[in-house]
Amino acid sequence: AQADAAAAAISACCTPERIVASPLVRCQETADALRAASGAAVETDDAVGECRYGAWTGRKLSDLAGEELWKQVQEHPSQVTFPPSPQFEHESMLAMQRRAVDAVRALARELDERSNDEQGGSGVGVVVSHGDVIKSMLSDALGQHLDDEPGRLETQAEQASQAGR
Repeated sequence: AQADAAAAAISACCTPERIVASPLVRCQETADALRAASGAAVETDDAVGECRYGAWTGRKLSDLAGEELWKQVQEHPSQVTFPPSPQFEHESMLAMQRRAVDAVRALARELDERSNDEQGGSGVGVVVSHGDVIKSMLSDALGQHLDDEPGRLETQAEQASQAGR
């Protein structure tokens, strides 16, 4: 239901020419709903896939919240590298941000070039990904540091403005 609602909302405002999705099932389902609504093909790209959480993979958030690294993830994600695991890849939050931002910038360049060539195009691309990945891409797009969660600076500015009244 959420995937269909998202697809309807996106299709109501624009026609995506490219849909790029994480390989994980929940993202593929959302991308498929958008494909059905827009007709654009879905491209799977591991570069916009979930963060490689290593030894944290598959563990409950309630269990992780008690670990010291959890606080660092919440307050200073740029300093976090997830613990290694023999079964699962691990990476730093900065490495995750770099790979996702690089993929989105490459998509934007391709769409820009296509919309400027003779065939034209809508110039619209949609990336279907995960919370941490999306927050990291938004931070970059807004010119914020990874540790400054998107929206946090605006909220702080609003609070300061209200305190000054």
